[in-house]
Amino acid sequence: MGLVPTEDQRLGLGPLGDLTIGLGPTVDQRLGLGPVGDLTTELGPTEDQRLGLGPLGDLTTGLGPTVDQRSGLGPVGDLTTGLGPTEDQRLGLGPGGDLTMGLGPTEDQRLGLSPVGDLTMGLSPVGNLTLGLGPTDDQKLGLDGTRPNGRSKVGTRPWGRSNDATRPWGRSNDGTRPYGRSMVGTQPCGKSNVGTRPHG
Repeated sequence: MGLVPTEDQRLGLGPLGDLTIGLGPTVDQRLGLGPVGDLTTELGPTEDQRLGLGPLGDLTTGLGPTVDQRSGLGPVGDLTTGLGPTEDQRLGLGPGGDLTMGLGPTEDQRLGLSPVGDLTMGLSPVGNLTLGLGPTDDQKLGLDGTRPNGRSKVGTRPWGRSNDATRPWGRSNDGTRPYGRSMVGTQPCGKSNVGTRPHG
């Protein structure tokens, strides 16, 4: 097709009748259409490179810590990156091209990402939701490295019910009565027995 840069060329139609185009940095190149008929482009750090389009025709880019690297796009064409503990690593992107990472107990580990390349971080051999982290958001979800199905037996009862100074379902027996009623200086339902009579 030999049209001028009109709506046809915006769709990537060039002189060879396919997705080849030699326009400037316009809407066509923003879609990643280069002179070889595929998703290759040699533009600067513009909207094309933000989509991860590099000179090899795939999702490869050599930019700095910009929007591309935030998406985990590295120079080898896959989800590999060598950044520091930034937004990329928060997504679990490590130097091995998969969801591998060696960070500390941060947001990545909260997602269960470990250095073995999959969603196994303290996962048991059957691949369920078990974790070996400290008392962070994961354990708040009942994830532990002990019983199956994520039920913890380290200081807690099944289904998150604690037996470490508390009663089942959050009812405390450490200085308080069930359902938040205190027995330290007060009677049930908030009635005080310290210097006052019941009912206030």
